[in-house]
Amino acid sequence: MIKFLVTLLLLAGFGLAGSLLFSSSLYRMAEQEFLGLGDPDEAIARLEVARRVDPSHPRVLAMLARFQTIDQAVESYRTLIALNPNDPLAWAHLFETKLALQQPDEEALLALKRAGELGPFEPRVLEVVISAGSLHWLKLDAQFRRSVVAASVRVVQGGFYYRKGEMIAQMRQTGLLRLACGSPSLDGHASCLSFQQS
Repeated sequence: MIKFLVTLLLLAGFGLAGSLLFSSSLYRMAEQEFLGLGDPDEAIARLEVARRVDPSHPRVLAMLARFQTIDQAVESYRTLIALNPNDPLAWAHLFETKLALQQPDEEALLALKRAGELGPFEPRVLEVVISAGSLHWLKLDAQFRRSVVAASVRVVQGGFYYRKGEMIAQMRQTGLLRLACGSPSLDGHASCLSFQQS
């Protein structure tokens, strides 16, 4: 009897492991389809199957959110945050989608703050915050603006190279670089010299 129960538990364990492996495989196939600029409908179909197999797979939820309506994406990012409240990119994307919905509310501000706390120098987080913040700048209040400028300062200070040049260029184009360069911590920084000399 004990041997039978142990066998059932092992099979159940392999069943779960097999499901998770299957879900991960579908995610990878969908990612290749999406990144390889293949058929996005095929990528979405694979992601939907992967989500049904494992509704809490974070990468599946994150990639699926890219294809969803903004309302659905907000829910996906909330689910991601519930699964892993220490994921700065999920918080950054929640901030971004809330702004896209024209909802710069307390949840959006919390998302912006948590993204900054959890991933202060994470390039992808900074890129999402800078992009969303500059796109919706005129609709943001002072608290939001200060946080976006603080993210801009971290871009200039950051010792990373992933898309830093593109972020600096976007900040220069939108005026965020001039605001960031007003920070005493960037006094004399090479990216700010043209602003600080004028």
